Amino acid sequence: MKAASFEDGYFDKKYKIMRDIAKGSYGLVKTACLLSDPSNVYAVKIIDRTKLKKKDSDAVFKEVEILRELGELPHVIPMVDFVDEPKTLYVIQTYARGGDLFRRLTECSTYTEKNARDIAIVLFETLEVMHNKHNIVHRDLKPENLLLEKPGQDKIYFADFGFARKVCHEGLATRCGTPAFVAPEIILGKRYGVSVDMWSIGCILFMMLGGYPPFHVSDGKDGKNLKNLFRKIRAGDFTFHESQWKNVSPPAKTLIARLLTVSPDFRYTAKEALESEWISKVDDVSLSRRDLTACISSLKKFDGRMTFKGAINAIKFAVGAGFWNSESITFARHARKVAVNDQLVKDALYTPGRVKFDDEYEVKRKIRKGSCATVYECIHKSTKQTFAVKIIRRAKLRASEDEFVMNEVSIMQSLSGYGQYIVQLLDFYEEEQYFYMVMDYMGGGDVFDRVLERTKYSEDDASNLTKVLLKATGCMHAAGVAHRDLKPQNLLLVVSVCIVLYTNKDRIVLSVT
Repeated sequence: MKAASFEDGYFDKKYKIMRDIAKGSYGLVKTACLLSDPSNVYAVKIIDRTKLKKKDSDAVFKEVEILRELGELPHVIPMVDFVDEPKTLYVIQTYARGGDLFRRLTECSTYTEKNARDIAIVLFETLEVMHNKHNIVHRDLKPENLLLEKPGQDKIYFADFGFARKVCHEGLATRCGTPAFVAPEIILGKRYGVSVDMWSIGCILFMMLGGYPPFHVSDGKDGKNLKNLFRKIRAGDFTFHESQWKNVSPPAKTLIARLLTVSPDFRYTAKEALESEWISKVDDVSLSRRDLTACISSLKKFDGRMTFKGAINAIKFAVGAGFWNSESITFARHARKVAVNDQLVKDALYTPGRVKFDDEYEVKRKIRKGSCATVYECIHKSTKQTFAVKIIRRAKLRASEDEFVMNEVSIMQSLSGYGQYIVQLLDFYEEEQYFYMVMDYMGGGDVFDRVLERTKYSEDDASNLTKVLLKATGCMHAAGVAHRDLKPQNLLLVVSVCIVLYTNKDRIVLSVT
């Protein structure tokens, strides 16, 4: 329900503007105080209604309604007042002076796993009420939207509810959020619900314990960075690197893995997270002994490369509403700041004019055909080298099978360091109608066929073959990959001296010399 409207100048009769905090296309964020009580300082979002479309104006009122409904939650930033004037909207909220949570962590001299769990409990408890009692999803949870009430104090506020919405029966469809923290189903354009917040919290918790984001990309052009970032997210491609995670307990890693589950049907809810072993069963003493000081050092490095604006982002305009030129972050070192939306996803994945498979390769003979994919021999146009390409027609894939393709790409990329034993994924193209996976060419046929062609075959030959297969499988397992479909038909020869393990089901390709 809309608030009562006021005449122009009502706000100025009640509040005194102090200093600027942030500026956008259609409004400002400033600090202000009551004329009757200058000791209390607030943050005020000042929105020029004359520059808004109706849907954008409606989005502001939706945000206000949500903040009012969540006013009972101690860890949602309080809305103090809302002034609706004919030409201007004023959203007055508590001014979070303590800055963002991660900036505070980088200033800690000591930091343990218990400290991280204490924070996680607050986050899960708040989301449990938001999701289950109010059916509200935030949709833009990230480090800079977790603020501290005052310097030196630990009270955490969830901030920036510009994307927040009530979840309808059929789910939500708008693509929005911040790329590094957005859930796979949003990128895929599927209907979604409150589970997208749990994915984002999984990313935040990963950073709190490991010191770096689970999904990030190296330097490069923004479009390529986003494409690679979205690919990693859609495939759930993250790693607990031993150098950063050796002091973190297994139950913590298990919880994160259940939050960063690609399928929302199997992702933990806030209630399930609170009932997890790490939250409810591991004792405080054992967690206090797990020193995470190395995590702080890593966070400091990332803090120098990211924009955590702390207290000035206590109120931020709703990028989902379309009237704020959002500057959400990605994790490339000098990345352009972007917010996820339909056009961003389309541009990142299918930009017209970007180099395509047909620009680089010429398809030759068919090698094998499956229900959704066909493998061809192909020639690189510049180098004239021969490769194999798996061409997957997207029209034949169910929506969920897109994830399997991305999972295949992710797994093969994770095995790229084992070139002696594992065939390399050399190139990957994601186009509107097809996926193209360019790999080493396997021209030697089935290893069992080769064995049958031999006039002599001894137990010693079988022993040597077994040793090579075990070495290849060991490399695969060291990378945390299970093949799940090892059988004679999946042992292929590159040439007469090279064997390849190939799965059509799980799409893991391995070679053994």
